[in-house]
Amino acid sequence: MRFLEEARTAFSLQHPNIVAVYDFGRTGSMYFRVMELVEGIDLCHYLRSQRVLTSSQAVALAYEVALGLGAAHRRGVVHSNVKSHNILLDPTGSMKLTDFGRGWGPFLSATPEQAQGEPITPATDVYALGCVMYEMLTGCIPFNGDTPVAVAMQHIQDAPTPLRQLNLNIPPVLEEIILRCLEKVPEMRFGNGELLAHALASLDEA
Repeated sequence: MRFLEEARTAFSLQHPNIVAVYDFGRTGSMYFRVMELVEGIDLCHYLRSQRVLTSSQAVALAYEVALGLGAAHRRGVVHSNVKSHNILLDPTGSMKLTDFGRGWGPFLSATPEQAQGEPITPATDVYALGCVMYEMLTGCIPFNGDTPVAVAMQHIQDAPTPLRQLNLNIPPVLEEIILRCLEKVPEMRFGNGELLAHALASLDEA
């Protein structure tokens, strides 16, 4: 049963930046999952109100998401659907990932390998988080089109518009990190969330 598989995956992950699953199972014909209650809003709604974040804000938020992904990747778990709707912002400003193992949704949040039906890896999550960072800093997603198929083809074939063409306030080194996340070939990206988190942390040390 897919619901139980998803719940079991989430239950196995314990990290401050991952929404906790406390219990799951079945009662009669009903399946249930008991999850941590996160007071706040998802990143998608937050971005609607803020439009564009500063570089320091975006790096701080992305760093926490990358830490959560890194914890999952160490346990062999790939989120596979990282997008702003699945990132929750609590009242303290901390980020929490939710909806592990639910596959991927609209082509707008696809990755090149998912769009082509290829195997997913931790680098798949890195690409998806790169898309989220792109949106946080520019106010738009890296690829858009009239149809889902058109968007999927862009993920597969097209290079994104360099971020600094859309927002000159973005430091070149941060743009470089995000564009590396958005490489078409998974092996050219950061290999997992932990490596991306290290790269983001290095910005504060520079």
